Amino acid sequence: SRAKSKYCGKEQLYLNLRLKTFKPKIKTNLSKMNPHILEVDLSGCEMLTDANIANFVSVFRHLQIFKIGNNSNISDSSMKSIAANLKDLHTLDINSCYKISNAGLFTIAKYCKKLKSVDIGSVQFAGYLLSFMQGKDISIIKNGFCNQGHPSSLHPSKVEMLDKVDVGIMEDNLI
Repeated sequence: SRAKSKYCGKEQLYLNLRLKTFKPKIKTNLSKMNPHILEVDLSGCEMLTDANIANFVSVFRHLQIFKIGNNSNISDSSMKSIAANLKDLHTLDINSCYKISNAGLFTIAKYCKKLKSVDIGSVQFAGYLLSFMQGKDISIIKNGFCNQGHPSSLHPSKVEMLDKVDVGIMEDNLI
């Protein structure tokens, strides 16, 4: 017999993604699962897309830990959906999600007010962005090491630049 995943519904989600049945209509099936799930690990699921993430986070709005690392299809669009929907998020794994830019990560840091930890793996983000996040007491996990130090300074023009590249979220999604 197969070992069961410690994460609710992961095998079914993988099956839906492989069969390409994870579409907006799946929302009703997803909502039959407990919408108050706090932790989900979809790391390494090759079929995961930005559209899947948007549908998923619109149903599971109470996620606190969301692991989507090692997914080559995830981009800033997913970061926008996560920022708009996951107000309780405190841990995010985007390790090896190379399509996520500085703007996408900044959007998460700006709108996910409870965020405490982001695993970026070996993905290169701008130093000023990582300093900004550390200034907000967000731990950065890079290549397995956690950097919790506070930046010595962050030039105000760099913060203004971050606000200009923010991918933003739709204001009507803000709660």
